Amino acid sequence: MMEISNGVEFVERKGRGRCAIATKSHQPGSVVMETASIIPCVLKDELWDDRCWNCLDRVGTETVSRKKCSACSIARYCSKDCHKVHWGLVHRRECAHLKKITLRCPQHLWVNVLALARVLLLEVGGKVEEMENHLDDRCNFEDSKQIVEECEQFFPNLFIHLEQSKATELVMRFQYNNFFVVDELMNSIAAGIYPKGALLNHSCEPNCVLSYHTDKTTGKTFQRIVSVAEDVQPGFEFCHPYCDTIWSTARRRAHLEEMYKFTCTCGLCTGNNENDSGSEVSEPAKIAKESGELLTAALEEGNYTDAEHYCRQLLYVYRDVYHKYHPLIGLQYLTLADIQVQLDCDSEQAFANLEHARAIFKVTHGEKSKLFDILEQMKKNVAGV
Repeated sequence: MMEISNGVEFVERKGRGRCAIATKSHQPGSVVMETASIIPCVLKDELWDDRCWNCLDRVGTETVSRKKCSACSIARYCSKDCHKVHWGLVHRRECAHLKKITLRCPQHLWVNVLALARVLLLEVGGKVEEMENHLDDRCNFEDSKQIVEECEQFFPNLFIHLEQSKATELVMRFQYNNFFVVDELMNSIAAGIYPKGALLNHSCEPNCVLSYHTDKTTGKTFQRIVSVAEDVQPGFEFCHPYCDTIWSTARRRAHLEEMYKFTCTCGLCTGNNENDSGSEVSEPAKIAKESGELLTAALEEGNYTDAEHYCRQLLYVYRDVYHKYHPLIGLQYLTLADIQVQLDCDSEQAFANLEHARAIFKVTHGEKSKLFDILEQMKKNVAGV
C-alpha cells in the first residue's frame, strides 16, 4: 500500500492490478494528483515553428526569426527567459544535434528520438524502468528498436555504457506510459513522460479529468493535474479514460487491447448502450464529426447563424456522451457564447453560456488556469466592462 497524495493510496485489487483508491471523500474539482514530466516535454514536430520549446505557448509570427535559437536555428522561444530556462534544462546538450536530426532522421521519429535523448541526458532512466510495460509486444519492440538506432546516430556518447537492448526496453516502457500533452483548447501539442500519472487505471466511465499547467519561471512546463469530476467516496477507485469515450464499444475495446493489452469490462463496454450500434463508428461520433466540420466551415465563412445551429448540435451530442464536467462541453459553451456575441444576441444568453463553461472549467482546470483567464475576459467583454 502506498499513499502518494492527500486522500489517495495505491492498493492491489484482483482483476484490476494496482489501483488508486480514495481514502476520504472528494468533491468535483478536488486535485488528487499533480505530477511533472520527468523530461522537458517534447513539442510535436509539426509545431516546432509555431510554439515555444520551453513553455509550449504559441510564438507570434512576427517575432519567430528574432526568437530562434541562434545556434541551431530550429528551436523557438517566446522570450529570452524561456530560452534561458530551456537552455539550462536540456537544450544546451541537444542543440548541436538538432540540425542533423531534421536532415537524416525520418520525421515521424523526431519526437521519440528527442524524448529518449532527454531521458538519457537527464539520467532519469531509473524512473522509466519503474513504469509498467509489455516487453513481449513484438511490434512495439521493432518500433522502439528503430528509435534507439536513430538516437544512437546523433547521441553516440549516451550509448557507450548502455546496451541497445536496455535502451530499447526504456523506449518500450515510456511509449506504453507516455502522454500527449494538450493545450487549453484540448489540442495535442507535445509528449511528456509522467510515471506517477500513468498509475491511474482506465475506465470509459471516468471520475477524473486531466489538465496541464505551466509555470514559466521554474521551467515546470505542463504539470499534469488530475482532478475529480464527480463525488468520490472512500474505497472507490480513481479512473480516467485512455481513449475518447465517444468512440463505439468495438473501437474502444480494439484500441485498448492493441495499445494496453487489456479488455475493458466497464459498464459502458458491457452494458446496453443505446448510442452504440455495434459498428466501428458510433452514431454520436458520426454526428459530432459532421457537425464539427460544418461548424468550422460556417465560422470561416462568417455565417454565424448556421454556426450557432451546428454549435448547439455539437453541444447536444457532447452532453449526451460525456460526463457533465468534460472540458469539451465547456469549450463548446465558450464557442457558443462567442458566436452569440457575433450575432448581437441578447447578452444574457451569451453570459449564461459563459457561466455554464465557468462551472465546468472550475472543476477541470481550476481558477488559476489560462483557460479560466480567457473565460473571465470574455465575461467582461459581454458585460461591457
